[in-house]
Amino acid sequence: MRSSEYELHPIITNDKINLSRHELGHFWMAHLCGFEAHGLALSQDHGGCTISYPLEAADFSAIYAESPLRAAGWLVRTLAVIRAGCYVEIVGDQVGQELRGQDLDDTARWREHVVGVYGVDGWTKAYAASYQALQSWYRHAQVKRVFRECAPAVARQQTMSRYGPTALKLRYDLIPAYRTGKTRMAASYSSVTSDNANSR
Repeated sequence: MRSSEYELHPIITNDKINLSRHELGHFWMAHLCGFEAHGLALSQDHGGCTISYPLEAADFSAIYAESPLRAAGWLVRTLAVIRAGCYVEIVGDQVGQELRGQDLDDTARWREHVVGVYGVDGWTKAYAASYQALQSWYRHAQVKRVFRECAPAVARQQTMSRYGPTALKLRYDLIPAYRTGKTRMAASYSSVTSDNANSR
């Protein structure tokens, strides 16, 4: 009988696989959202993904004053990138793990700044739109396959360069899923903009 510590892979522990999936989730979602993902790296018990975001939480109100559409688009995409890490981890055959650690802190910081513009209801709608787009993307069988097959490779080599997502799309024939994910994300931030355009 296989040990519960090796449910996700025969020779790599669940913790290591989920660490790999977590950082790969951030990395790939950033690429999908049009943000510059410079690379990821894993150590023994933690990982990191270097991403250049177009907007910081503290600047949200200023960007919103210039362009509600642009602010909403960047907000929904940024929240999806932050949420993707924990979402793609698998515990007991279930995805969608709760936010924790730095991801939880980052989300709380965004909420603090966005509530001042959108109000609590507007924040809730924005977060929900981002989460729904993430769910829609992950439902694709090919997306799940990429995580299943790439997470062990990333766990072993412990790094991925900025060109990783392009290689993944080509290797796993992900162009249709990639385009659908982008369409879903665009629809989500357009909806958020419509709901919150007159919030001030």
